[in-house]
Amino acid sequence: MNKLIDTRFEQVQAHELAVFRGSDWLDDSCFKLVMSHLINQEQDEKGGSRIGGVNPLFARVHNEAMKHEVIANSPCQTTDRLILIPLYLESHWAGILLDCENGKALLFDPMQAMTNYKEIRNFLDKYFLECVENLDRQEDTNSCGPLTLFFFEYAVRGIPAPKMSRKKIEYLRFRYFFLTSQGVFCRSQTKPRMMHNCA
Repeated sequence: MNKLIDTRFEQVQAHELAVFRGSDWLDDSCFKLVMSHLINQEQDEKGGSRIGGVNPLFARVHNEAMKHEVIANSPCQTTDRLILIPLYLESHWAGILLDCENGKALLFDPMQAMTNYKEIRNFLDKYFLECVENLDRQEDTNSCGPLTLFFFEYAVRGIPAPKMSRKKIEYLRFRYFFLTSQGVFCRSQTKPRMMHNCA
């Protein structure tokens, strides 16, 4: 299947949705899909949103000039209410939420490791920081992606994230797969609102 899915960052190949299954480690494409979905939750009548995001690819680019270019071309502005920033720390996903309205940054590391929080803080040392350390600690090596997306989702909705048990990680993977794949597997060229509208 060579079908492409549009995101606010760039197109993603439909077969990359398969990464949500099982306990696979989530890649940049999964983050692009779910972050686009979250950004779209607060669209105005012109298709604009007050939620922005930094392209997940920036975290894995090592060339500083290219990194700045990826960030500059990301769908975020200083006028956004929230900016979602996924961080890739040595094969591990974490997240930063810039709350522009309140002038603070929220940090989240699914491993709840102080060394990771120190590394994240190095990116944002000039902001008032509030770490989200009251959530459950990641219990395995590959649920950092779903947990970071979960943190972003609850921040976008403006409600505190509940504790997430290990058993519910599979549900999160399926949920994000479902939310981001609507219309991908339909035969018609029109994009349906719900999967049950597929022909």
